[in-house]
Amino acid sequence: MSENKPKVLLITSEWPSEEKPNSVPFLIQHARFLKEEGLQLSVFYFRGRKNPFNYLRAWFDVRCSEAWKKADILHAHWGQSGLLTLFSRKKRIVTFHGSDLHGILNSKGKQTFQGRLLIAISRFLANRVDRVVVVSSELKMHLLNYKRSVDVIPMGVDPKLFKPMDKMECRMQLGINLSSKIVLFLSDPDRIEKRFWLAEKIVESLKERNPDWDVVLLPVFQAAHELVPVYINASDVLLLTSRYEGAPTVIKETIACQVPIVSVDVGDVRSRISMIDGCSVCSDQNIQCLIDGLEKAIHLNGKTNPPSLLLSELDERNNVRRLIDVYNELLSE
Repeated sequence: MSENKPKVLLITSEWPSEEKPNSVPFLIQHARFLKEEGLQLSVFYFRGRKNPFNYLRAWFDVRCSEAWKKADILHAHWGQSGLLTLFSRKKRIVTFHGSDLHGILNSKGKQTFQGRLLIAISRFLANRVDRVVVVSSELKMHLLNYKRSVDVIPMGVDPKLFKPMDKMECRMQLGINLSSKIVLFLSDPDRIEKRFWLAEKIVESLKERNPDWDVVLLPVFQAAHELVPVYINASDVLLLTSRYEGAPTVIKETIACQVPIVSVDVGDVRSRISMIDGCSVCSDQNIQCLIDGLEKAIHLNGKTNPPSLLLSELDERNNVRRLIDVYNELLSE
């Protein structure tokens, strides 16, 4: 085995399916970049569907795979996927992405039973794997009292795909009105924690304040990955209203496209955009601040200018190289 090419089995319950062919594009990209760096990577994905029997069957199935037998390291993404690594003597890593440490909320904003169970599973695993990775410093705060080493390695973006483009050309490609003020909502509107209702409320207030503007709230979900930067560049501003996040990929993608962002203060958003002109971070449900932020972004009518160092930090290639260093450290222990 070459020190620079450990054999890694990526285990995940989140992967594209026939019903959702464009799910978790950041993880697909992550796996591709790891392979491009020369890593010997295999992927085992399964459907948990909140059913313990599905996890038990997957626990047995993964052990029958050739990739399991060859792997030096088992790397689970999301806490629930880490269950499949239990009772193995191989080196084990789990990456927490957010919902596994934040839980799942119901329509009243209360933690569900499944959410509490997911948090408990994640905390249990954090003390039993060899290394822990989180995608933001905010998530690391959930694991301060745990004995395992915790590495903060965000999921980055592909700078060849997510880059500034001409707004009008992007709108023509998508059939979007050239004169409208487009507020992009790049999340699943049906997910309670994304609070699409709050985005609608904010945009309605913006319309009332600016009746001469043709303001459109544009929700985009399950778009083909290569079209996402087109939607971002076609927009005047991205609006994020989530109740909680870890390190939202949409923020990093929008920064890379140099489009303004208005967001509530969740996850690592403040550390990413607070110093970028045209972007705004507001305390939770501060409607006035969010409306003012949208107005400022729309009046900018152009691209932002994020620092080059920040753009370098967003490059997924740099992040996977850091992860490979963790793999090699783990194997040398």
